[in-house]
Amino acid sequence: MIGFAALLAIGTVGIVPTAANAAEPATTTITVTTSAGPPQVTPASASGCNSDVCIYVDGSGTSVNYVDSYAYPTQYVCTWASVYVNNSLYADSDNICIEGQNGASGEAYFGMNQSFSKGTVICTTWHNIPGRPCETVG
Repeated sequence: MIGFAALLAIGTVGIVPTAANAAEPATTTITVTTSAGPPQVTPASASGCNSDVCIYVDGSGTSVNYVDSYAYPTQYVCTWASVYVNNSLYADSDNICIEGQNGASGEAYFGMNQSFSKGTVICTTWHNIPGRPCETVG
């Protein structure tokens, strides 16, 4: 069994919240598996919100499977989501119209299935909806 001190010595790896999400509570799960060799640390996915937009990054280490982006507008709006990698546009979603009342939300899914360099920043935005949450790979 790995003690707490041994876990601290391993350090932070995987997808971690960025300063833009610092006001939101971070929920990062780390799974520690023991085997015949050294302990293996597999960080889970990361998520966060900024204003009316939230991001969920699914992956492990520097590998990103997909990004989900959610928008919670306060009024009816037709919009689209964008995902950015290191401030460069990665992809846009199709247009979607969201009621914007009674908790209605929009969701955009971006399949990625690729590895990124440690420190890569992934962000999402929605046209005409405030917020730009980001997560950092690595």
